[in-house]
Amino acid sequence: MRRQKYHATFAHFTKTQVPTGRLLKYGVRLLPLRFFTGATLTDTNRTDMATLRYLRTTLASARVSGTDTLPDVPALNARLSAASATGGGAIPLVVQYMPYASIRPDALQNNLLAVQNGQVVDVPGRSQSPYRTNVLFAAAPARRDAPTGSVAFVFRRNLYLSGNGAVPTSIALDFGDGRGYQAATWGQPLRTTYTSAGTKQVKVRLTYKVFFYQETRESWFDFTVQSVAAASRYAPANDLEYIVPITSAHASAHVSVRYGTGHTSLVKPLIVVEQYNLASVAEGKLEHCNNANNTVSSFLDRIQSPFTTPFDFNDHLEQAGYDLVYSDLDYNTDDIRRNAALFEDVVRWVNDRKQPLNGVRQPNVVLAMSMGGLIARYGLAEMTKLPPSPSGSRNLNDPETRLLALHDSPQRGAYNPIGVQSLTRSFDVPFLFNLKVRDFKDELGAVVEVLNQPATQQLSFLNAFNGRGGSGIQANTFLNGPNSPYRQMIDNVPGAAYTIVATSDGSQCG
Repeated sequence: MRRQKYHATFAHFTKTQVPTGRLLKYGVRLLPLRFFTGATLTDTNRTDMATLRYLRTTLASARVSGTDTLPDVPALNARLSAASATGGGAIPLVVQYMPYASIRPDALQNNLLAVQNGQVVDVPGRSQSPYRTNVLFAAAPARRDAPTGSVAFVFRRNLYLSGNGAVPTSIALDFGDGRGYQAATWGQPLRTTYTSAGTKQVKVRLTYKVFFYQETRESWFDFTVQSVAAASRYAPANDLEYIVPITSAHASAHVSVRYGTGHTSLVKPLIVVEQYNLASVAEGKLEHCNNANNTVSSFLDRIQSPFTTPFDFNDHLEQAGYDLVYSDLDYNTDDIRRNAALFEDVVRWVNDRKQPLNGVRQPNVVLAMSMGGLIARYGLAEMTKLPPSPSGSRNLNDPETRLLALHDSPQRGAYNPIGVQSLTRSFDVPFLFNLKVRDFKDELGAVVEVLNQPATQQLSFLNAFNGRGGSGIQANTFLNGPNSPYRQMIDNVPGAAYTIVATSDGSQCG
């Protein structure tokens, strides 16, 4: 309705006389553009990618003449995804330098424009233009956090949005690490290593040549470093690394191994199965639970005690002589049964390489966090129920495991409020210029994808599907009930194959 009113109000003025072809009054103002000029940095013009999308849509809706050749929000999102996938870990930066016009405050008073019957019209023979030209300048990163202090940003030409073709003479970035502005080159990552975790204020500066002088524009954003490496009791480098290949039964996984002190081979394995991890569907879009590329190193960092206490888990693992085997599931939110099959192949790989310790072949210990507990418990139960697979004196289907430790593992499911799920589904419904709310904010698109994941639905007590081509609420049939797939597998495990213990700490990552 408001958009139709704008069309009627500006139906009879000469649109081609508007400088740059964009008139602020004509557009849908999702954000006040006057704060984003690049002249001064204030709390009001601190940015993120959502801000840039709102600014881009505001100016796209303000076009009154000509053709907009710049990408709209969905096209920009596609460019960002492609740049992130091929950037070698460097975080792409989006920059907007876009002129637009606004109506001078004195335009009506000085008879430069007139209003007739509620419509804006031109005044013949006016002495000067009723418009003034402004510039929007803003920059933001494709993601706003990093799991470690090693960070790289990159400027890409196809992510530089210029409404008038203005080309900067120089580009620079200030990481907020005390070094000041660092000169950058298009397509070349600019790197730093932060020595402390927390929020950093990162600045972007572009310089332009305007006639005979230089014009500088700045923008800034907050960037969060989640953690920096802590001291490890184990050697600093992995002793073994292995990629479990994709098969029809499961996705892939990265396995990293760190031998215990004095070991030169795998002799006393502690197999770690990671928790519910959103990295495969939401890497760089959600700050919490962003655990991409987990390894033994990241595991050791997390269990490093920040306090002086009588018990330090890191110390005790080393003193007990465990060889750490970390299993990083590449598609963590896949069907739990498929990831259980993947876990089984990790166990077989470990058993194939395990050597006797003092003449005795040691059984495995499995430490499984949160959803990893469901994966490991299902996988171990399935291995014990499979028929023997002889290979020499060994049975390849024998898990050779004495203990399964479940840490904060939701054996009956996790609570995900139905109201929150329904609200999340609404982010996937078009509302403005056929755009969805999720198109503007990465986090909203990510949470929709999270709800759609097989493991999410297998974990939730109840699942809401309204607003996504279906309706209603469905109960969890994977975990609960005597005939559920999970119960059928974990019940009636033959013999006392392994001991199960459970602990809980209220982990927030599922």
